Amino acid sequence: MTAERAGSAILYEANRDHLAWPAVEILIGIRETLLRRIRDHLAGWDNPPTRARLFGSTARADGDTSSDVDILIIHRDLAAPLESEMESLRAAVRRWTGNHAQLVTVSESTWAQMTRDADPLVGSLRRDGIDLLNEAETAA
Repeated sequence: MTAERAGSAILYEANRDHLAWPAVEILIGIRETLLRRIRDHLAGWDNPPTRARLFGSTARADGDTSSDVDILIIHRDLAAPLESEMESLRAAVRRWTGNHAQLVTVSESTWAQMTRDADPLVGSLRRDGIDLLNEAETAA
């Protein structure tokens, strides 16, 4: 890292020639790697969700080592056997991040009711949520 004074500010520039730069690049891309791994995991489910969104501190990128990785999973039919797939996702997130995965699972009809009732979770997801089924969408 190089630093140069510019008035009262200090401008920093990454030193891509530094031996540690490959490790820095990995750390910079850690969030995108997590999103890709969750998306890949969900795509492999026998009965995939109709919608899935990351929310909370992980979506806002302001979490820490004690933060949960919050994921909303919306399914057409909650009677379908989801528990083994959800437990597999919880375990995978724990291995990947060291953090607990908090999965919120609701049916399409329950989600529609939550939306009509202006449930606080709906507002949080609209503000900060990241789509986990559509790779084209990411949050800043």
